[in-house]
Amino acid sequence: MNVQNWVGTIKDLTTNSDGMGVLVVELAPKIYVGTWNNAFSDVVDNTLIPKTSAFYERIAAMKVGDEIVFSGMLFTSEEDGIREKSLTMRGSLAEPEILLKFSDK
Repeated sequence: MNVQNWVGTIKDLTTNSDGMGVLVVELAPKIYVGTWNNAFSDVVDNTLIPKTSAFYERIAAMKVGDEIVFSGMLFTSEEDGIREKSLTMRGSLAEPEILLKFSDK
């Protein structure tokens, strides 16, 4: 499911051990979308942001707390409708972390 021109606030902006971009955006209080934070978890989904991408260059100039307009692809889930990364049911209900593959557009 594609999303376009969503607006949020950068909650986490870093790189993993391979230099790939890790981004978490807060959409509303305690509701987040973002990439995985490590290559092992991301092996199937490919959400980490390549350092050679235009999107990586754009976010490299940003910081936590900045507003960001972004597009990307949400992953579907038979269980929840949209794939969520929390390790516990409580986490998925109290502070959902929705998996997103950000796009360069």
